[in-house]
Amino acid sequence: MTTKAQTKRFFIWDTYWDTARQQSFDLEGKPNALTALGQYWSSVAQSLPPQNASVLDLGCGHCAASLALLASGAKAAITAVDEANIDPSRYLPEKAEWFSRMTIRPRVQMEELPFEDASFDAVISQFGIEFGPLPKTATEIARVLKPGGFLAALVLPYNSEAVQEARRALKQCRYLLAESKLFESAVTMVSGYHKAPPEEQEPQMQVSLDQFRKSVELAFTKFSEKEINVLSVIVNALYQVFGTRKTASEQDQIFAIENARTHLAHYAARAQDTARSAVDINMAALRGALAAAGLQLADVRPMQASGYHGLLAYQIYGRKLATPPQQPAARA
Repeated sequence: MTTKAQTKRFFIWDTYWDTARQQSFDLEGKPNALTALGQYWSSVAQSLPPQNASVLDLGCGHCAASLALLASGAKAAITAVDEANIDPSRYLPEKAEWFSRMTIRPRVQMEELPFEDASFDAVISQFGIEFGPLPKTATEIARVLKPGGFLAALVLPYNSEAVQEARRALKQCRYLLAESKLFESAVTMVSGYHKAPPEEQEPQMQVSLDQFRKSVELAFTKFSEKEINVLSVIVNALYQVFGTRKTASEQDQIFAIENARTHLAHYAARAQDTARSAVDINMAALRGALAAAGLQLADVRPMQASGYHGLLAYQIYGRKLATPPQQPAARA
């Protein structure tokens, strides 16, 4: 049964993938990082059975890992799943032929996989499994893997560029949503403008804009130059709303303001989820959950990319044991 908390978690990532991005965490414009990721998945492709391999891509997003496997020549039947309401062929039509070679399923939870036991030769994930609830996710991975099958995953390091950016973004989001009152001021300004007599609308708006600028200036003083990207986007969005006051209705302008606030709240939730899910160098919780589920970790190492601040990922490779690990006997 899907809980309200799970539904909320699904929805905040729906808006993230409602775009033409293929990679997560703004990696599209980082060629060195993309090269490192491609080389990793090429090596994973070499570990697959040469024919008719069955692969499950967990937390697939727009299937970056699966696409990389196929581009490396893997002869595999790939099932790609994500909790979000993904539809990659809609946003990346140039990849339609590749997507047609996969089975893509949205709204699939990692902790409740709808597959039979021992269904897959490999489970792969690029920045996905760490977002699932442990140890349930680990148990499900081990359950759907065939004996001797393997898990190959890239997980987010706590000191990666993506996680540091998430922390900076979260700081700005919390200020904008809880302290700044910029959204509330914008709604008041728009309502006041439309309710004023025509001859008073512009003079009144100019006074309001002067006051708003002072609030914006104060907001910018609270952050360093590296911490103003989210703030800048929101301020620009609100000024764009003000610019439509002569052509848009009061209702449409208020909707635009509330829509910006809602998207910011989703962005804040994703940033918090990212920062919370990132793993440290010991990966104690992840290692323990995978081992307890019956996966023997054969390789755990950091992945770096030239020009990328901090680690890009941790590489995890493990095989499912033929015999499940013994559980400690209960005390009498």
